[in-house]
Amino acid sequence: MDKIKDEHKKENFIKIKEYFEKSEINKPDIIFLPTSIWDNSLYRAWSNIFSDFIPKMDSIKELLKKFVTACWADEAVLLEKNTLIKICAYNEREMRDNERFEKMTDIIKKFKNSCKIESKTLKDILIKTINNIIYVEEFENSTYIIVSFKNKKATLELVKINIEVCKNSFKELFANE
Repeated sequence: MDKIKDEHKKENFIKIKEYFEKSEINKPDIIFLPTSIWDNSLYRAWSNIFSDFIPKMDSIKELLKKFVTACWADEAVLLEKNTLIKICAYNEREMRDNERFEKMTDIIKKFKNSCKIESKTLKDILIKTINNIIYVEEFENSTYIIVSFKNKKATLELVKINIEVCKNSFKELFANE
């Protein structure tokens, strides 16, 4: 999409999409995404691709839903630890910011890089804004969990306890693999 003038992007994207949808190429369900190396669309596309390869995704989403409910959070997100690509997310309410994952991972990447300079590893981050608290913690060897909440019933201690419970549930889910 980067080579196409802005005023022609939508029209060209639709034409390309229709061409492939009408073609006789034997294909599985394909999701078409207009990506660019200059914005977060490539991150979203890779997240969609990556999550398609995760086994038991419905069970993972169900565990995240139970986790969010148990700690009065608004949202929980699992990220792959090295790339920070979104594996799975569950939110309790509709979010207005469709680029929140990209923004959160940018913050985490910057903090993670500053830790590397000091030869430290990232274990957790607590970010407080006027409206929200965002907590990031190493979840398993290969993942981080992001928890976002603004409900006064939710506390950091409650979130941390539920993360430990959730870790055990994930271990049980994948124990037979």
